[in-house]
Amino acid sequence: FESVAGSDAVCLREMADGLLADHEALARQWQTLRAVLRAVVEHQPARLEAAAVQAFAEHYRAHIALEEGELFPMAERWLSAQTLEAIGRTMRRRRGEG
Repeated sequence: FESVAGSDAVCLREMADGLLADHEALARQWQTLRAVLRAVVEHQPARLEAAAVQAFAEHYRAHIALEEGELFPMAERWLSAQTLEAIGRTMRRRRGEG
């Protein structure tokens, strides 16, 4: 965030902190859902709670809307193309996309 000055940096830091916390919460929610789905695939007794699926889907939608609607446009204004590409590579690698 060194390339961002003043209140923009504060806003960006707060948004980034919130998004990181979202990533952690979404990962926990997904692990719970994944365990149930894995049991289904393995023909084991399982109960998929509609409320848990709905909560995950809503949380994920809100998270993506914030990233795409606010964070990414800020990043495009403040960061170089080279830095954005490096971030993109890191994100793809984290998702196992090469």
